[in-house]
Amino acid sequence: MARVEASGVHLVVLQHGMWGYAANLSVLEEEISKAAAERGASNVEIFSCRTFEGDGTYAGIDACGDMLVDALTRYVCDLKHAGRPVSHLTLIGYSLGGLIVRYAAGKLWAMGWLGPGSSSTSTTSTAKSSTAGSHTRGVISTGDPVTAGTQPASAAQD
Repeated sequence: MARVEASGVHLVVLQHGMWGYAANLSVLEEEISKAAAERGASNVEIFSCRTFEGDGTYAGIDACGDMLVDALTRYVCDLKHAGRPVSHLTLIGYSLGGLIVRYAAGKLWAMGWLGPGSSSTSTTSTAKSSTAGSHTRGVISTGDPVTAGTQPASAAQD
């Protein structure tokens, strides 16, 4: 896990696969938490979507992706209202979860959360989102696209 700036939350999203549960990724969650602690990264937050567990995945990639985006939007809004804006975003999906997070990334892009380049050209709070290897860098906006029409939800994860 690469070091991240302490200026905001590095949100790691974990998505289970077909017929799965958030608990299926608990070992990965523990390892990410342990690695973050070893590197002194106290700003790492892990989000495991619980909205469509079990046979809820039968709803399909698009419906599950939409539900993930909705849950993620509420969660990021909660973090922002708690004074912990998201500065980095990592999406991890296991099996079908990989397709779901890929769909969700497209939705986030369409919503204006992600964009090309390593810095934002907007006036909203922004952060870098990077991937390993030769992939491009992008930005995540935690400003208006997150809060538009969204009220803070409870602190509990979906």
